[in-house]
Amino acid sequence: MSGYRLLKHRQYERTAEHLPDSIRRKAEWAQVLLGTRGRTPNVKTTSGYNARWRRTPVQGYHYYLWWIPLSESQLAGSLSNGAGQTILVYSIRHHDETDDPIDLASIDDFEEIALTALDPRFDEQRAVGRHVDGAETALATVKGLPGSGKTISLFYLVRDLALQSNLQHLLYVTYTSRLKRAARDFLAAQAPEMEGRVHIRTLTELEKEITGLPTYVDPLGELADFQRYLDRQPAST
Repeated sequence: MSGYRLLKHRQYERTAEHLPDSIRRKAEWAQVLLGTRGRTPNVKTTSGYNARWRRTPVQGYHYYLWWIPLSESQLAGSLSNGAGQTILVYSIRHHDETDDPIDLASIDDFEEIALTALDPRFDEQRAVGRHVDGAETALATVKGLPGSGKTISLFYLVRDLALQSNLQHLLYVTYTSRLKRAARDFLAAQAPEMEGRVHIRTLTELEKEITGLPTYVDPLGELADFQRYLDRQPAST
């Protein structure tokens, strides 16, 4: 399972319930990353009274998810072990609330949240899985602008497919080693038992396995042709 334990403040939902769904979903994805990697790609530090707290943007630079490693918080001595692998998730706060002090009273104000219980997908992203799982579907493409959620859709699609008992092997092909690591980390945190059934390769690695040739081919060089292929597909795909 995940190498990081997530403890969410019991008042988190109260502070988030009035916010747009897009902000809440992005904050949930940030929590998935925290539970998977112990960090998020984009994070801002703080100063003053709330120094050591981290802020992950969840809507431009207006709203942030506030979190901190337990070992750096006021509650650092609350757990006898595992503090270094535990992250406290506090709330979603507006930029104007940055200087409002955070006082942690007790570890009992937090509750553990399982990584598998988090699902940041919108209905449209969940539909990707239903579409691919259809009996008459031979090919499906997921198109969208950068940051629109394509990778999240694919990660959860692979997870859901791999958990089906009738699928023994699943090949996930991506472009770069960085994306390969991200997929491997995500799946390992979600369900370690899937690792033997999901085979993750970069396009270059797959080409070498098929041809047996050691030549290096830049997978990004194929993007233009692939984009033209996608543009020719019917809108229903």
